[in-house]
Amino acid sequence: MSGSSLKQFNDAVRLFVADLKNIFGESDAEIQRIEMVLDVLKMNARIVIRPFQQAICQNRVFVKRIMLEDRDFFMSYRFEDMEVLNESEYYMRLLHKFREAITTKINAQTQTAIFNWFKVMIYHAFTDAGQDADSIMKEIAAEPIAESGAAVAAVSSS
Repeated sequence: MSGSSLKQFNDAVRLFVADLKNIFGESDAEIQRIEMVLDVLKMNARIVIRPFQQAICQNRVFVKRIMLEDRDFFMSYRFEDMEVLNESEYYMRLLHKFREAITTKINAQTQTAIFNWFKVMIYHAFTDAGQDADSIMKEIAAEPIAESGAAVAAVSSS
């Protein structure tokens, strides 16, 4: 991939949604609604990355569990508690499709691919925010596993 971190993030989102579409089928109503939001990226390239940076990248527990590919954690995770994302119908649909994909429909290889898309999006979201994504993700990987899904810690902007 080449281009800005924002472009790379948006490309990763499109490819992630395409993978979800392959899992659930072209006629899945939720995927069709998600795709409509992606069309807005042509007019506002930051419409998807901003809430992602605010809610997902700043939630170190969430990022850690994505990095661990912790399927069990996300089966019971209350996405509705992520205030910034809860305001976005797009994100709620996308996160619930993510959960549905990793819990019901896919083999281990596809599950790993789904988690890898999230890792790529997290990386580019950190980089777009002017942060050293490699360092932050290594730091998060080294942290002990928190038991609470509600724990949120802001990532320093250094």
